[in-house]
Amino acid sequence: LKFLKLFSLFVDYSVEPVTKKDGSIKKYEKAFYNKVNTNLIEKVKDKVHIKESIGSSVVPTLFNPFEIDCIGLNGVLIGAKSLPFIQSKVTLHKSLNTYISVIAHLSATYKRSLEKNRFFLIADQPAKNSPTYNLWYDLYKNDNIVKVISSDDSGEVAELIDESGASKFIS
Repeated sequence: LKFLKLFSLFVDYSVEPVTKKDGSIKKYEKAFYNKVNTNLIEKVKDKVHIKESIGSSVVPTLFNPFEIDCIGLNGVLIGAKSLPFIQSKVTLHKSLNTYISVIAHLSATYKRSLEKNRFFLIADQPAKNSPTYNLWYDLYKNDNIVKVISSDDSGEVAELIDESGASKFIS
């Protein structure tokens, strides 16, 4: 475990953290996704697309499908992607770049203003001494395209979907 952490830090950033012997990383991930499922997915599953796999038929520049937690449309696009900040920085960067590309492409395709859309990144604040804290903090402070909210607050997206009357739109 220690070797893999050092290897990840100094040699290959794409090496994913492994589960500790006590399973704390897996427990954290499970709790994180359970909160998102309870606070958001279950509340909007009949209204908007949930766990939508967006592929090259929707975004031609995607080489691999990208799963977004929820997305709907009513005047503006409203969507959310959950991402636990316990992965490597390289993996997080890839996911974030793909998410932003998907947002930009959908905005252009459905002729919606990037600034008026409401996209969220559900990501709990990592420890200040973690390698991913600065990335999380930069995203949190810079909410031009996506607004960062915690898994505890993911119900805010469900409320916004209810208030706006957003619905499914991808055929």
